[in-house]
Amino acid sequence: MLDFSSAHYLGISHAPDAMPSEPRLTTGRPAALQSPAVQSEIQRSLRTLFKTNHVLVKRSTLHAFVDIYDQIRPAREAILVDAGAYPIQRWAINMAKGRGAVVSQFRHHDVESLARKTAAARRRRLRPFVAVDGFCTGCGKLAPLTDYLDVIHSAGGRLIIDDTQSTGIHGESPGQITPWGHGGGGSQLHAGLGSDQGLIIVTSFAKALAAPIATVAAPAKGLALPGTDVHCSPATNADLAALQSALTINARHGEQLRRRLLGNIRLFRREMGRLGRETSGRLFPVQSVSCPEYQAVAVERFLLAAGIRPILTESSCRHGATVTLIITARHTARQLKFAAHALHQALTKAEIRRRAIAPPGLVARIEYRKRAGSIV
Repeated sequence: MLDFSSAHYLGISHAPDAMPSEPRLTTGRPAALQSPAVQSEIQRSLRTLFKTNHVLVKRSTLHAFVDIYDQIRPAREAILVDAGAYPIQRWAINMAKGRGAVVSQFRHHDVESLARKTAAARRRRLRPFVAVDGFCTGCGKLAPLTDYLDVIHSAGGRLIIDDTQSTGIHGESPGQITPWGHGGGGSQLHAGLGSDQGLIIVTSFAKALAAPIATVAAPAKGLALPGTDVHCSPATNADLAALQSALTINARHGEQLRRRLLGNIRLFRREMGRLGRETSGRLFPVQSVSCPEYQAVAVERFLLAAGIRPILTESSCRHGATVTLIITARHTARQLKFAAHALHQALTKAEIRRRAIAPPGLVARIEYRKRAGSIV
């Protein structure tokens, strides 16, 4: 079975000898009391990756966002949320809303909409905290971070970025030959932004770098986020070892892996175009086709029968169902061409079936909803 459902974009896997020699996964002590010794070394590598002086390690992005939004003062600050923001950040925002925080939503990647929401917050004498994703897999676009900062700068606002998708892919100094840039340090470096510009960057390394652990990068002021560290265990030694291994691989081989991945994406999109099909996702590993929910389920079944594992996805920034193939650096040209042809045939069969019989409607919609996931 050819797997096109994994979000390990760079194809990184961690060998057994990269795992910790420490026999215990955890000490049983809360993170605030004792952090693993290797964490300091990892933080040095992270400061280099993100071009910042201050980085915290968290067990997950949910832990990080809960700690960030726990600091919101309802009488002084408002949370403005991009309509396409990933659910995990929204969960933490909903917790803050339950404590009385003012929360408002602006249209996805719409700078004018954010400007109106910021002006409304200022009339209430509230400082805006703006929640966005660095990159949206639904529309295949980087967020207009510089424009967002221009809007909120005069209001003393802070931009809180979930950069999970971008980290390991995008980096500094993008160009025509290297559209992603270099280093894999994320969307803020791709946009040419420094760490001193009021950014709070939260990222999980579980995508491109295949390490299930999160970090927060921000200026020193306001970076003390002890909340979950007091009540939760630190990241396990295995998670930290995976992150340390991933950072080493990225430093040594990241550019080569990104070039291979970019070439794979271009090859797949060319093959789909040759077949008269178009996928969304632009130059990003998440390549999707849109179709009705009942048709998406049929396409998935056809692909599975052909030996290809896709993923049913949904995005808050676009309507309808999508069948997604995630391209990685591990895929070969032969596999990508086979997948393109199999997807074309699956779509054709599903379209013929749709014309031949009445849409199954509710049953298929329920099945799609039960199985579709968001990978934004």
